Amino acid sequence: MLLFRRIVFYLFLTVFLIGAPLIVFYALGYIYKPGEEKGIVKTGVVYLSSAPPGATIYVGKRRYYEKTPATIRELLAGEYPIKLVLKDYIPWIQSVSVEQGKATVLDKILLRPRKKNMTRLTERRYQRLIPIALTEYLLLERGTALGQMEVYSWEKDVTWPMLPKSVLSKAKVTKVYTEEDSPYAILRAADKGGERYLWTKLSKEREKAQDITDLFVEKPDKIDWPPGQSRYLFSFHGNYLNRLDLDSMTVMPKFAEQIQGYGFSARELYVLQGEDTFARVDFAGKSVKSLMKDSSLFQILFGADDFFSIHVFSDDLILFLGDDGKLVTNRLPYELVERGVLGFDIEKREQRLVIWTQDSLGVIDFSSDVKRGDIFQRGPQLRWVYKEGRDIKDAFWVYQDAYILFQDRNDVFLLELETLGNPNLYELLAVKKHAPVHYVEKTGRLYYLDEKSGRLASLEVVPKQALIDIPLPRTEEERKEKKVQGL
Repeated sequence: MLLFRRIVFYLFLTVFLIGAPLIVFYALGYIYKPGEEKGIVKTGVVYLSSAPPGATIYVGKRRYYEKTPATIRELLAGEYPIKLVLKDYIPWIQSVSVEQGKATVLDKILLRPRKKNMTRLTERRYQRLIPIALTEYLLLERGTALGQMEVYSWEKDVTWPMLPKSVLSKAKVTKVYTEEDSPYAILRAADKGGERYLWTKLSKEREKAQDITDLFVEKPDKIDWPPGQSRYLFSFHGNYLNRLDLDSMTVMPKFAEQIQGYGFSARELYVLQGEDTFARVDFAGKSVKSLMKDSSLFQILFGADDFFSIHVFSDDLILFLGDDGKLVTNRLPYELVERGVLGFDIEKREQRLVIWTQDSLGVIDFSSDVKRGDIFQRGPQLRWVYKEGRDIKDAFWVYQDAYILFQDRNDVFLLELETLGNPNLYELLAVKKHAPVHYVEKTGRLYYLDEKSGRLASLEVVPKQALIDIPLPRTEEERKEKKVQGL
């Protein structure tokens, strides 16, 4: 009996001495590789997550029993063809590179349905769509008259007349002024009595529009107002700004002069003035703070001829977009693009910017602009991700920052960035000629006018459940770099 116990003890001890190191090596990502190059090698990992989930995973010709989201382990270094298959969806196929001791993360894979999920939102036909960014509202024009203006709320899925019926219902709309993140609009309309300016709230209750024509002694080049407030308007005339007070119906002429550019935060006006001034002014005009003291740098960045729109995201990130498409920031290297930029969209969680020119799309990452070991700070770098456009009109971040949706002429495309290689381009649909489109991340849908009928419609781009699962902003240590060390 004692001999039997000793045999069992030494048997278990042998198993432990052999098995424990193997288990530890396996946990650290090492396996035994047979063949000519036999030996213990470190493996890599691939993490896959799709929207919708539940896709079958193929690595090469091998089918895995796990479905997305899943982690594929014990992969030797090299290139692997990976395919995701889900019923009623187009298979997703991509070549993925695996490195020893690293994890390759593809966590925002959109599976495209074979049958597009389109919804008709209105029965009426429209000539024009005017999106208002960062609000729930889309403005719709059935014709050129005030009485033919309507408002659609994508949040409530309802449409209503923009203004109640009045004697001005037949007046011709000559200009519509809107501001992102603002539920207000200004309509410039002309009738037999001349041009009028109407200030209106985009409310379903259809409040009576406020006639503010008397505030415009001369025709403005531009009208703007700060987000989140409804008291002050600013009209631009050649090289100066007037401040219009809607509460007292008074004008402060030449509130700021020698203007070369301006923009707003919620509480202050930012201006480029003269030949060397970048300043911040409160709306009362009592507090002025200079933000730039280097006149030489001012001349290099802004010159004397170009006009800039200023976009304030925070004290740490301000963008200046010139009329000729020059893009400047208050971060190194200051000048991001020399000319040609038509617009941009920012993904605030990851601090990434997508910019577009007539034929190209570029990405600028502001999240970590200094690399360890660099003696000289380079700042955020521009990476061109698409250069085959014809006439790009607009672009939007989709699924946080994994895709770019853009309109090129009358066609809408989706550009997949999370490929660990060249981006994949997918054509979504064609829309009404000369009509803008609008993507809303909250709903995951694209809003557009149908190419043939002109009716307002929407297309599902991202399943709503996938958007609910988007995580909160990452800390600097948690920011994704695709390759995670130490696995």
